[in-house]
Amino acid sequence: DVSRCGGKAFSSGQSGHLLQIFVRRSILDDFVYSAKPYGEVDRPRHPISEWLAGDKCTNHGQARLVAHPKWFMNPRMVRMSLASLDPEFHDRRPAFQGELIALMAAAFANPELKKMASAGIYGGTPPEWWTKELAKRDKGKGRGCAV
Repeated sequence: DVSRCGGKAFSSGQSGHLLQIFVRRSILDDFVYSAKPYGEVDRPRHPISEWLAGDKCTNHGQARLVAHPKWFMNPRMVRMSLASLDPEFHDRRPAFQGELIALMAAAFANPELKKMASAGIYGGTPPEWWTKELAKRDKGKGRGCAV
């Protein structure tokens, strides 16, 4: 709903989205940190893994997450779930994601482009899981998107 900015309101009158990001604990501190408003590190809650695993109240505070493709492209490390309060918007999301995936697939249809992109993300050599996932998707067995 962007009606506050002069755009179109949702037909249901209900706005709001929920994005849940699940991160494997073993890599949490590599790209997530506890934060104060505006992003400053919240030292008493740092590292965030210890604060979340401790016997402390966790119903307050903020966190910042660096969405590095190295982790977000690996479904064994990061998973995301998304829901929208407006039913029409929520129901259209799969079609939007399908169109986005098709655009990206077309851009990386060339195997050499895939190799260059993955090499850039991983600093030269893609990890073994990435190579296997590409091979599986190229054979038509993969889902095409881990989200």
